[in-house]
Amino acid sequence: MISNPDTHFSSLASMANGSDSMNPFVYSYFSMDLLLISFDPTMLPQNIIDAVFITTMWPRTTGQLGIKREIATSETPERSIDFNGIVQHNSNVYQAAVAIAQTLNLHKENFQFATPIATSIETTAVNMGIQQEVTDIMSKFVDASQNSTNSSTSVAG
Repeated sequence: MISNPDTHFSSLASMANGSDSMNPFVYSYFSMDLLLISFDPTMLPQNIIDAVFITTMWPRTTGQLGIKREIATSETPERSIDFNGIVQHNSNVYQAAVAIAQTLNLHKENFQFATPIATSIETTAVNMGIQQEVTDIMSKFVDASQNSTNSSTSVAG
């Protein structure tokens, strides 16, 4: 939200103190803006509880990547990245959040009845992957009860 309306690049460079100067394009490469809206259970825009803009957020650290390799294990590392940003919290932010919430129309969506991404396997993927493996296994499957001989043998002692 702190950006030049024509170029859409960050205006933070013009706010730098002292002799610090940075190309305005640099901030736009690594910064972001967030609007945090606290909805009530109805999700109606006019019933928003509160809203906050956090603008020109930039990472202070990149954190540890957490990569490691262990055979036969799978782990999702938890990463933590610290950010700095400029917080805006006032009645104008609230009004902007109401306008954005009206555009989002989240109160009109019922995600309990959302359409699934797919309801069947695409024809181009039929007989591939696990389906192909099951077909191969079933073609080689031999029922042991059908092949067993019921002849009895005696052992002489």
